[in-house]
Amino acid sequence: MKKKIIFFLILITGFIYNLKAQDILVIDMETGFPIDNVTVKSIDDKFIFHTNKEGIVNIRNFKKKDTLIFEHPLYESFKIVKRVILKNNYTVELIKRYQKLDNVILSVSRTKTKKKNVAKQVKVIDYQETLKVQPGTAADLLEDAGNIVVQKTQGGAGSPIIRGLEANRILLVIDGVRLNNAISRTGHLHTAITVNPLILNRTEIIYGPSAIYGSDALGGVINFYTKTPIINNYKTLSGGAIGRYATATDEVSFNFNTDLSFKKWATSLAVSYSDFGNIRMGSNRLHGYKNWGIVDSMSTNTENYYDPHAEVNPDKNIQPNTAFQQKDFFNKSVVSLGDDNEFIFELQLNQTSEVDRFDKLTETKDGHLRYAEWRYGPSQRLLISPQLWLNFDTKWLKKAKIILSFQDIDESRISRKFGSLTREYKEENVKVYSLNADFNTHFSKSRILSYGLEVTYNDVKSKAYSKELIVDGHQIIGYNPGPPVPTRYPDGGSHYSSFAAYSNYKLILNKRSSLNAGIRFTQTYVSVMWKDQTFITLPYNVNELANFAFTGDISYIFTPKNWKFSLLGSSGFRSPNVDDIGKIREKHGKVMVPNIYLKPEYAYTGEAAITRYFNNKKFNISLDGYYSYLYHYIGRDKFELQPGQTQILYDGEMVETYANVNLGDAVIYGGSVTIEGKLNRHFMLDAGIFYTKGTMLDQNRPLPSIPPLYGGSKLTYKLNHFETALQYRFMLDKPANEYDIIGGVDNIEESPIDPITGAYVGFPKWQILNWYNTYHFNKNITLNFAVENIFDVHYKEFASAISAPGRNFKIQIVTKF
Repeated sequence: MKKKIIFFLILITGFIYNLKAQDILVIDMETGFPIDNVTVKSIDDKFIFHTNKEGIVNIRNFKKKDTLIFEHPLYESFKIVKRVILKNNYTVELIKRYQKLDNVILSVSRTKTKKKNVAKQVKVIDYQETLKVQPGTAADLLEDAGNIVVQKTQGGAGSPIIRGLEANRILLVIDGVRLNNAISRTGHLHTAITVNPLILNRTEIIYGPSAIYGSDALGGVINFYTKTPIINNYKTLSGGAIGRYATATDEVSFNFNTDLSFKKWATSLAVSYSDFGNIRMGSNRLHGYKNWGIVDSMSTNTENYYDPHAEVNPDKNIQPNTAFQQKDFFNKSVVSLGDDNEFIFELQLNQTSEVDRFDKLTETKDGHLRYAEWRYGPSQRLLISPQLWLNFDTKWLKKAKIILSFQDIDESRISRKFGSLTREYKEENVKVYSLNADFNTHFSKSRILSYGLEVTYNDVKSKAYSKELIVDGHQIIGYNPGPPVPTRYPDGGSHYSSFAAYSNYKLILNKRSSLNAGIRFTQTYVSVMWKDQTFITLPYNVNELANFAFTGDISYIFTPKNWKFSLLGSSGFRSPNVDDIGKIREKHGKVMVPNIYLKPEYAYTGEAAITRYFNNKKFNISLDGYYSYLYHYIGRDKFELQPGQTQILYDGEMVETYANVNLGDAVIYGGSVTIEGKLNRHFMLDAGIFYTKGTMLDQNRPLPSIPPLYGGSKLTYKLNHFETALQYRFMLDKPANEYDIIGGVDNIEESPIDPITGAYVGFPKWQILNWYNTYHFNKNITLNFAVENIFDVHYKEFASAISAPGRNFKIQIVTKF
């Protein structure tokens, strides 16, 4: 009996040892840290497992001759035979994804596409890059890592410019839902700051018109993709916290996140708070204008504090009234429906505090500050989106993605002039309902079809009122009803809706060449109604506009060894929205008035690119050139509400009337040289130079939003747990004769004044140097440290009202559990 017990114990011990002997470790090749949530599966998907928090997974179910596939969102897919793993000390090393030809692009055809089959110029920013540059907002992320210009009017701002087009000519999308809405305006649009960069898994910037995305995608598309929790075969709880401080913006930010995963469902939760102080500008004035950007006097008025006089700014390098706060809540849950089908439910909530309008609070009249108060009131963007990701096995349908969404957007504007006790309030609410359905199939490996539809409906409510302040010394102790004021948008309500259907066909001709063609039909409808015409008498009180368009693109790609040649022809379309035809607002003595006769604008673009690959296609140099012809271009110009009426009495002042009008035809052309990728195991380089030029042909005047030549480079060195990067950025000057003075979009009045002529000279050239560092103490604790604008240079980004931050020390701690 004793021998039997001993024999049984030996068998059990051997069995347990054999099980443990099948444990393997999956690590990061560069840092040596274990990687959790790596999918390990067989080729036929019969067995699917995931590594635990220690990077360990048991592979006893696989035979020695079986090929195992290792997959993770942040790492390159890897295939290896089991017997090789056992010979390699039971360890598998994964390489992080870099800008390789075979990287997947998600946004161009609204489905996964290998980069080698994409003709469009695309920039990808992943989560790791986001952590390294430590952006305060998503607009900062686009500026620091996206190779695009971002205009800023105030502290809480960021309007991206792509190929000389911005605002509602750039389409912003998050998880398949368009962020552009019925009141997305021309000029400068700061929607990007409502996206929390710390919830993003990746960001893709598409340069140029996109037929697949329809209206608004004239200059390009910015696609934000949030993190998606991973379903495991076992219960897991993970999470982390991020804390950051920046000196030049006096920023303090915190992010807390957690992921909970089960066998059939998983959920991700993140909460963020950011407090931005007043921005300190650079003190090294290489441009030679000693007073440019300096705020000598400032308003100290707030919601509850009253001061009838402007105060002296005690620190000339501090830009007063640029502080603001943001709060973000994010939740995404995934439920497995079996057979790789999933239900996803997503909720995003962004709340931004009052944001002072810096350019308005520095605007003068007769040598004195004009406004005691001018700020955006607290704003909110709520997004609720249920989604279905389905798989089928039919000829015409293999995969389907159905996205429903609801957005509730609140924004407001509050203003009061010096010498007045009347405070005006203008409040807007937009509710957006949308349905996106994307389908795709493949008839063979070389013939791929994607198609879908999009339906949107926008309901806009606009109201305005005023209050007379009751003050006691410097305190505001109450309010009386004030006089009526005009609404920003039609007070009777506005609606904007669209319907679209698209199709995209990809034909891989052979191993070296492919052809892609897409077409989209878009129908838009907008209706506006004015009730009160006390302030502006219009020749109409109700108007309805219906427009439709067919847009398309076709591209050819040829990829001989280590080369890529691409040709692309595309068209874009933007139908006037509520903001285009129904807005009333004043700026610098000019008042924008409604124009219901506005027509859609179109863009027709030809593009060519050449790419040369090196280092096993991990490094490339690209040359891109494009030419866009704009038909019925929409811009600001003088406008007569009634025949011969060029001025009206508005807000107690006689002002000129302007409106959005079709200015005829225009052209934008330009090009870029970009370098990106991995030079060797330790060094990476990302560099680019971008040139843009634009002219209104019929008006014989410059186009707005055309930045001067700009670019930069970033050299990164990695060694084990440490990474350091040196980034150089520059922009040349833009002289005054290249600005669209009539439209006023480019804010030439924010540029320096020639001391001899007294005329604005345009924005001067600038160059800065940034230094970024990352150190991984272990897989759970990472330190990011950066010094931006090392030499404390004073400059303004093109068309910006505020000066850029000066020397900025940033420190960030990233923890995981």
